[in-house]
Amino acid sequence: MRFFIRTSLTAIALVLLYSLAHAQSRRICVIGSSTAYGYFPPPSPAYPADSGWVGRLNNYCQSYMNVDTVFNLAKLGRDCYSAMPTGYVPPEDENNPDPTSNISRAIAMSPKPDVIIVNYPTNNYERISNAAIIECYQVIMDSAMANGIRCYIATSQPRNSFNYAGRLKLKALRDTIMEVFGQYAIDFFTPLADEETLKIQSCYDLGDNIHINPQGHEALAMQVIAKNLFVTVLPVRFEYFTAKAQQGKTVLNWRSACDGCIIKQFMIERSINGRDFEKAGLLNANPLATPTVNYQFADPSPNNSGFYYRIAAYSSDGKTTLSPVVYVAAALQPFKIAPAFPSPASNTVQVPLQFAQRMLLDVIVSDVQGKILKRKKIDASGNLFYREDISNWAPGNYYIRFSNALISHVVPFVKQ
Repeated sequence: MRFFIRTSLTAIALVLLYSLAHAQSRRICVIGSSTAYGYFPPPSPAYPADSGWVGRLNNYCQSYMNVDTVFNLAKLGRDCYSAMPTGYVPPEDENNPDPTSNISRAIAMSPKPDVIIVNYPTNNYERISNAAIIECYQVIMDSAMANGIRCYIATSQPRNSFNYAGRLKLKALRDTIMEVFGQYAIDFFTPLADEETLKIQSCYDLGDNIHINPQGHEALAMQVIAKNLFVTVLPVRFEYFTAKAQQGKTVLNWRSACDGCIIKQFMIERSINGRDFEKAGLLNANPLATPTVNYQFADPSPNNSGFYYRIAAYSSDGKTTLSPVVYVAAALQPFKIAPAFPSPASNTVQVPLQFAQRMLLDVIVSDVQGKILKRKKIDASGNLFYREDISNWAPGNYYIRFSNALISHVVPFVKQ
């Protein structure tokens, strides 16, 4: 009888533990195109099935995040219109929603996902306007949120097969996604891109001018993991985090909570590239506040190039929790550049420049394929005209890039 009772109690305990674990398990669904699919076209080697960023994320989540399922609905050749809800009527000549892999399919997965990640980085983006892409993403996110599912939007990625103007468009799309979707945006552009050419860095390039190698997918997986897709097991939680430019400053607002501990201090960190962060300020937490507290910090640093921000929260038990990363677009320009003239030009092209202060600029002249034709430095101040002799150049489209550590401007012109 005692053996029966002990056995029964053990069985009940096991069932309860299983039920508790099952109740706390989480599910992720990914929709997207070839990058999310984990596509490595020939003649690349036959990489293992989990070499893509979704496979790597799945391995990590299974081990550390109590995630029992990662649905991957990604398919080759899809774009943002393919992901729109079933029944949506797209503009003429655009893709219809794909009911086997769109947001409606993701929402209907069983068991229901807790998080949906959207990854359509470049397909057809040389012609679809950035405003239309953002509109699609907003509809996709709203559809997920309306069903109680958290939704993250991955940004554009560099693509070598686009000309320089197209690559600039992808970079601008990255900036807009980071600004519009804030903590629900995942930066897939910055880790992969060469800052000068805006092409895929050679260490991540698969070689087909479109796709990335397993090392590139590892970089993307780390970007997703860093977002803390679920409420973390760490004691400090960031319930929201926003940042925006206000009257010459960048104002950060967040709400934090701490279970079973006391938050002692916040370190505010900023970065100009999304990778290398530096201290922007410290803020002591309110030790007498309720468990959930609103905080604000104003960063007076001039935002001339766009800043990424994150917050490190230090709790009384010695642990550190990082917030999601948010991006704030440049608030002011240290110099102004007018369009090149004449346009088209035959012998000489000129660009008017106006500087608020003296600065050293890098000047790069390139053709439509991104080939660098000339590189120089200029020591500039006040008002001046940059002149370029193009009398011996072939007719076509060209670009002049003026940049320094803070900001970059690209001026197009035509040689006739």
